[in-house]
Amino acid sequence: MLQSDLPFSERFLLYADGGGGKTETAVNIASQVPGQFYVLESDYSAAWDRIIATRYPGVADRAEITQVDDWESLVREFTRVVDEGDPDEDWIVIDSASPCSYEWVQEWVLDQIYGDELSAVLLEARKNARPSAGKSAGDVFKGQKLELMNWDLVKKEYRKFWRLIQRWKGHLILTAEAKQIVYWDKDDTE
Repeated sequence: MLQSDLPFSERFLLYADGGGGKTETAVNIASQVPGQFYVLESDYSAAWDRIIATRYPGVADRAEITQVDDWESLVREFTRVVDEGDPDEDWIVIDSASPCSYEWVQEWVLDQIYGDELSAVLLEARKNARPSAGKSAGDVFKGQKLELMNWDLVKKEYRKFWRLIQRWKGHLILTAEAKQIVYWDKDDTE
């Protein structure tokens, strides 16, 4: 197995479209270096299990794959592996960090504020949208700015997680889904 001569930990961001080889690359890294791999899998598609079983069986005894599916489970599991892991040898992998970052924080904040009442709040706002002459209630609702989010709380909670990531002094791999950037020609929008 390879071991870096550098006195500091490795940090990788693997960024590609779905199917672009992010998980494969992370497993390949695991096959080349010592240490435990704590994988926090946010989109459990069995990719880790399949790749390990078919191409990298030597990684199976060093990979702990944990499903995380909301903000609380991500923070709880990340905190657990930071506390359990050996920063000199072990790796933490968040695959994929795309859905489990800002979107999950927003969902968590809305749940904390509204709980099961969010749909009722949205329904009431829709009912209260008063159409003017020639416009439907749907048109009015689309143009209405309905501020449900406490953005200060979202930002504070989000920063708290990234401070946890910085607290981990060991090796880290984050994967992120690429999203298509659309450039509109000015003439197309008029």
